[in-house]
Amino acid sequence: MTVIDYYDLLGVPETASIDEIKHAYRRIVRATHPDVNPTAEAEALFKGANEAYTVLSNPIARADYDRARAFMMSPTAAGALRRPAPPPPPPQPRPEPPDIRYTPRMERSLGLLRELSLILGAFLLAFVGLMLLSSWATQRDLRLLADSAFLLSMVTVVGGVAVPIWWLLRRRA
Repeated sequence: MTVIDYYDLLGVPETASIDEIKHAYRRIVRATHPDVNPTAEAEALFKGANEAYTVLSNPIARADYDRARAFMMSPTAAGALRRPAPPPPPPQPRPEPPDIRYTPRMERSLGLLRELSLILGAFLLAFVGLMLLSSWATQRDLRLLADSAFLLSMVTVVGGVAVPIWWLLRRRA
């Protein structure tokens, strides 16, 4: 990858001011303008001078160019650009999945979880049904039915917590 040295192209030092860059640019453009010098070499120099002046006359673009130029001109960068990338590491074999054997204790635990989920599901279903009944009765202005359904739903919540705990304690004994 070649880097065009704009400073060398315009014939100015790296520390040149914008006025010096403008003076060098105008001098080159006057000598290589296609109307004055129609050769292909002059045209290439004219285009290069335009590009160099565009970059070096803008302080931000000039700072970016100086950073890139310093990197590209350094021996480290030149060596890094020529050095091929290291080959990728060989693929690692996938580990075998562990052999899972269900022990009687695991079977018992799974059975307990199934039973517990059925109990909790029944309590949740009862709670939702009683809350729907309470809401329906409130809308119909059936105060006694609404209050009873709400009270039963709260008892269901307490039972939904207490019964599974009692059930687990009973099964462990």
